[in-house]
Amino acid sequence: MMFVRLFVVLLTIMLCLPASWAGPSPSLHLNVKSFQLENGMLFLVVERPTVPQVACRIAIRAGSALEDAGRTGIAHLLEHMMFKGTKNFGTLDPERDQALQSRIEAAYQVILGEERKRNPDKDLIQEKREEMERLRLEVRKIFVPHSFSAQLERNGSVGVNAYTTKDQTQYMASVPSDMLELWFSMISEQLFEPSWREFYVEKEVVRREWAFRYVNDPAGAAWLDLYATAYTAHPYRNPTIGWESDMALFNTRDAQAFHERFYNPSNAVCVLVGDVNAERARDLARIYFGRYPAGFRAPERVTEEPPQSGPRKRIRFLKGARTPMIRIAFHGAKMGTGDFYALDVLTMILSHGRSARLDRRVVDKGLAVSAWAYNPDNRYGGMVVLGGSPNEPKSGEGDRRKAYIGACEELERRLLLEVEELKKEPVSSRELERVRKLTQRDFLDKMKSN
Repeated sequence: MMFVRLFVVLLTIMLCLPASWAGPSPSLHLNVKSFQLENGMLFLVVERPTVPQVACRIAIRAGSALEDAGRTGIAHLLEHMMFKGTKNFGTLDPERDQALQSRIEAAYQVILGEERKRNPDKDLIQEKREEMERLRLEVRKIFVPHSFSAQLERNGSVGVNAYTTKDQTQYMASVPSDMLELWFSMISEQLFEPSWREFYVEKEVVRREWAFRYVNDPAGAAWLDLYATAYTAHPYRNPTIGWESDMALFNTRDAQAFHERFYNPSNAVCVLVGDVNAERARDLARIYFGRYPAGFRAPERVTEEPPQSGPRKRIRFLKGARTPMIRIAFHGAKMGTGDFYALDVLTMILSHGRSARLDRRVVDKGLAVSAWAYNPDNRYGGMVVLGGSPNEPKSGEGDRRKAYIGACEELERRLLLEVEELKKEPVSSRELERVRKLTQRDFLDKMKSN
């Protein structure tokens, strides 16, 4: 039996409400030591010598919001390339590796040139693709896969990983304290002197990831539709992974240009927590990160979204999906502003904990399978999201779509009623106290580990 899944996206403008809530208790305090190198790279260190391990994380202001038009997804692909080694590690023959990479890129530039023509030479394109494949096989003979992560893991590191968001890219690992210098040495070279080997192989990996994330995953498709509907000009409308048509044309020159512009010490923050001495960390930072120039500072502003004049809605039916889904978004406040934190508390009142309003008034009453609220911490603009899944309606084959639309519209109505009530009635002191305690609990839970 074929099922369909419905996505309803309703976008409107929300008035940000002030809040008198004061956050976690001042007694919950971290002793953070900070220093900044001459090139602008910032380091935050928390000394917690309970176990001989250091949680290491580097955030770089190189997210998808900073990509040029037609190059969406290059920040995410660049993150993948940071695990392919540098000219000094990741290959058995650096000189031959560089020569092969240059020939691969030259062949691909010929392909790009032909594909841009009105009447491309298909035989030449095929010839160059075959040449690229032959050269790639030569690279594989001297390629050392997973050289970055494997070297760290052989020396006791765990959790070697990375991710890209709309605002930044982060790299992380938990490293034995006596191997901290190895991490400094490898991560600094990997971030600021990467190799572009296996670029076109990794490009195909990312293109398959698109299908996994947005074609085969209904929830991913819902978020894709939400951002594309919410924003008409702002770069947040683009998926972090990029649009397929842009990914198809990626070449190493695109990656190099983005890397040169944003992968600079002036855009980087390093956090170290665990069995680490701040002065020792400063010495290592000067040796391994201080050798790189400050570089270009990421902009504080991007293309702004014009005022929205009315609600927008999008409906999608997805074959094979069984549960209806709804997303409702309101333009909110960007991270770091007073309104952002007020909205954070608002979403916790709605959906954080079993006694939150949406659980009590919607889910527990059997009006929906799930209902929640979310306030993303975005740098260049905010958006508060409400969502959930209505109970699956009972219907015959002929009117299934109509029944699903009706179920989603009813859940939409219930969620918007909760928003209207928040506008009209003050939040009770009891609810604020509940959120305060939950926030403190969450903070303490995070403090259990580095």
